[in-house]
Amino acid sequence: GGPGWKRSNSAPERFRSDSLVSNTPPGEATSVASISTKKGIGVVQYYELPFGSGFFVSDTYHIPTRILRNIFVQLDTRDSPKKPGKVLLSTMTDAIDRFHRVLCAPPYQDAVMRQEADQTIAELEMQAHSRRGKEKYPIDDDDRPMVSWDQDLVFKVFRVRLPRYERLFFTFDISENSTWASQSVSVTIMLSIFMSILTFVIESVPGPKLPKNLRKSLPYIDMVCVMVFTVDYLVRLSTVPWARMQLLDKQFIEDVFTGRIDRRLLRPTERLRRFLTAPMGLVDLLSCAPFWVELVIETSQGNGIVGITSDADGTDALRILRFVRLVRVLKLGKVTRVDLGEDRNMVLQLFGEVVGRAKPALQLVALLILLAMLTFGSLIWFAERGIGLDPGDPRCPDAQLCKKGPIRKRADGQFEDSLSPFESIPA
Repeated sequence: GGPGWKRSNSAPERFRSDSLVSNTPPGEATSVASISTKKGIGVVQYYELPFGSGFFVSDTYHIPTRILRNIFVQLDTRDSPKKPGKVLLSTMTDAIDRFHRVLCAPPYQDAVMRQEADQTIAELEMQAHSRRGKEKYPIDDDDRPMVSWDQDLVFKVFRVRLPRYERLFFTFDISENSTWASQSVSVTIMLSIFMSILTFVIESVPGPKLPKNLRKSLPYIDMVCVMVFTVDYLVRLSTVPWARMQLLDKQFIEDVFTGRIDRRLLRPTERLRRFLTAPMGLVDLLSCAPFWVELVIETSQGNGIVGITSDADGTDALRILRFVRLVRVLKLGKVTRVDLGEDRNMVLQLFGEVVGRAKPALQLVALLILLAMLTFGSLIWFAERGIGLDPGDPRCPDAQLCKKGPIRKRADGQFEDSLSPFESIPA
């Protein structure tokens, strides 16, 4: 294989002898010399960052080679268990046709991509028919036309064109950080989330303990963070109808290849509705909307910009709006999506499957915790509860105190007009 090459661990043992992977740093498309090269098929290109690694998101999205290999390994095992590295010609052509028919459906159709797909199918048909009869297999082996899937001709055909709005959405999508622009957006949003939470915590410190200059600067910092959240939300809200998130869904891609389930792209209105009703979408909205509502209310009353020119506590409605700012803490969930890239949906699906399988155990743990809280809470309540004394009772230390109802004698000998210091415990 030559210096600088090592055997790939991404395929099962029966394929490891056929593929060699370069030690090129992650993030670059690497050329891979394989046994298929000796057969004249060509050098395989491995696309590690399907969105590209330039300044902006590329206008072409390649399905990651690693995902394609995993899918083709399954098809290989099904189609040709005795011929490693090959699938039926009909399996390959159907996969290419379904991929471009589903993921390049209007308005994403591209004549150049469709033409390249047709040329690839024609080339594969020529490969399949030219090799029939040249390879020696037992008589009882399957003689149907087959093609090698581990070649650049196959891998490069599974790509789509990204329109301008879709590229903008993936630039702001926190999971996509392979380009300089997306990295800058991700870092800005992450810093804004942490600064917003830190500002909220510092504002809870009593006035005398907080330097005056710092307290005056907190509203400005919060306003900058809210502006970042607002721009991020509005950009994604305006571009999400054109964003094919299914491109990042490994299970969706696998279903399209195999044809097990009839898949289709969501309509723009469906994407918008899912974005608006998704938990993280609501968190993003609530993290910035209360500030602007409060700003409108305050300015309409002539109080100026919220928190800067107005020192009033505001009405109950404004206090509620300020309390809703706590929802920004939930934006920390975005941190778990960084660097997951196209594996994001796979990771979330895996987590959901783990939680689903552990559901009976989690329910049992929750029940035991609830029983423990009720049991020990009730014991504490009974141990600490007081006694009810009438004003004329000789044990009553103060007639006025006994008029209020049950009283409790503390350990220091003093009395309180409460039956228990743990009145919130349901006993």
